Amino acid sequence: MAKIFRKFRLKHIKTGKLKQYTLYAIGEILLVVIGILIALGINSRVEQNKQKELEQTYLKALLNDFEINQRKLNNLIAANQNNYDNSLKLIGLIGKEHVEENEFAKLMVTTFSYDIHYNPNNAVLDELLNTGNLKSISSTYLRQRLTVWIATLDDVKSQEEELAKQREKAMEILLSDKYNMRSLLDETGISIDELKLAPTAKESAFEDLLNNNSFESRMLLFALTSRGTQLEHYLPLKEEIDNILKTLAVELED
Repeated sequence: MAKIFRKFRLKHIKTGKLKQYTLYAIGEILLVVIGILIALGINSRVEQNKQKELEQTYLKALLNDFEINQRKLNNLIAANQNNYDNSLKLIGLIGKEHVEENEFAKLMVTTFSYDIHYNPNNAVLDELLNTGNLKSISSTYLRQRLTVWIATLDDVKSQEEELAKQREKAMEILLSDKYNMRSLLDETGISIDELKLAPTAKESAFEDLLNNNSFESRMLLFALTSRGTQLEHYLPLKEEIDNILKTLAVELED
């Protein structure tokens, strides 16, 4: 092939047609360059489409996870608010001259039956972080919010551990020999209907408990911690979820 082009070049030089050959050669080079640029452009568009499809897949999965996280948090906020409200009612009974045992028992059960712990769905986000694919999310703002989300959850977990500690301290006093939890469960029907146990003949001594300063102090600490968990952690976390969901909706529309 090179021999043919060399003969073609020498022929045009001898015949004085070097200028015509030069133009021909330049044209050939331009055609090759244009072909390469077109191929690169096509490959670039294909790659961009792949990245866009990958991003849309992740965005849809994140949207689904955070919608579930929103529902979970709303339920947890309601449960924590219920615990807080009932703890105040219990504190309100302390020092009263006459309190029905059934009323006290029901408040104890409704206040302490539910452990407060947020367990969000983070499978997709964990995959993005562990594989380095978080960069496939084009929105800088969304990437920042997702990163902040993980840090915020660590803070919430620490607060929940403190709330659990105060809950245990408030309930711990019932485990002493002076008081009888079984009789309180009898009053609510739990020991009979759910545990299938016969009623106990022992007294609960709940009236003494309502005059116990230690119990009152522990209940106050539990109520304050529950309130702090709600106002300083769960409600801000709810706003964070709302912001993430709005941003995801916008990105999916684009």
